[in-house]
Amino acid sequence: PAAQWLAGRTIAATATFRRPARYLDEGVPDFERDLAIAGTTLFASVKSALLVEVTARGSPLEEAAARVRQHVRHAIARWVATHDPLSAAIAAAVLIGDRSGLPDEVRDRLQAAGTYHVIAISGGNIAILAGFSFACFFLVGITGRTAATLTLAVLILYAEVVTAGPSVWRATLMAALYLISRILDHRTPPWQAMAVAATFVVRVNPLDVRDAGFILTFGATMALLEGARRTMTARVPTRVRWVVASLVASAAAEIMLLPVSAAAFSRVTAAGLVLNLLAVPLMTVVQMAAMVVSLADRFGTVASLAGWLAHLAAHGILWSATLVDAAPWLTWRVAPPGWPLVVVYYSALAAARLSHR
Repeated sequence: PAAQWLAGRTIAATATFRRPARYLDEGVPDFERDLAIAGTTLFASVKSALLVEVTARGSPLEEAAARVRQHVRHAIARWVATHDPLSAAIAAAVLIGDRSGLPDEVRDRLQAAGTYHVIAISGGNIAILAGFSFACFFLVGITGRTAATLTLAVLILYAEVVTAGPSVWRATLMAALYLISRILDHRTPPWQAMAVAATFVVRVNPLDVRDAGFILTFGATMALLEGARRTMTARVPTRVRWVVASLVASAAAEIMLLPVSAAAFSRVTAAGLVLNLLAVPLMTVVQMAAMVVSLADRFGTVASLAGWLAHLAAHGILWSATLVDAAPWLTWRVAPPGWPLVVVYYSALAAARLSHR
């Protein structure tokens, strides 16, 4: 019966409700409050599928999105899971945000390695899809405003399909503002699109300022934009510019989000500075290969090759995370910092930024 319980449909069931668990230990986040901010106030359990009745279907868009997700899961299971079920779980997480198949130990290892972000759909995935869309449109002779308009439609449809939630819509909103500006022939710097997107999100839902995902999204974007600016103005040989740009971007994001990571995850890691050089390109391969698998499911040779590439890239992401096993001193468990320390840290960071303009 679970196949009938698609997202967007309305169900009726006899259920037992309970409040989420709440831990009162010092330094432990208020789990119940955080869930309430995200929109969940009660958990429920149902004794049997026989007690669940679908009373209404979702909207045409919701139904279509659910069907697409079913197709993607089926295609990945058919062409990637045959190599390794864990590779299939990573492919599903990267492409549609479905992380239900990832074991807890894999999540912990990727978090310790500082590369968990590659399996959590966010701005990177949206940027890859936007670049891929522009490239495809260019190959068929579509450029300019028409290409920007079609890419905008692709991004919105993709955001509707994936299950990652607010992080995807925040990234899509930033991309949409930038593309709309191009469509209107308004040449705006990326940081302005980011600022407008952040203002819009806070205006719609002010409590998002307490959401770690909100802070991570816009904090990382600020760091990446600043790192890119400094790399472009620095005298770096062309042959090593990509490596330097990647290292600077990774270091900038780590420095910017250091207190946030400590407060939200009670963990600080330095392994990501190097591992992102591997994890981000491998994530790109997984996303593109899984997309080809989904689109070419009926073409065995193409889907089989794409599934093999997705498996190799996913295995590479897992393999790179083993660095923390060989060098456990690269990651530390820490107590969440207090607000005074966070204020001092970011005040010092802002002063350093302003003094080196």
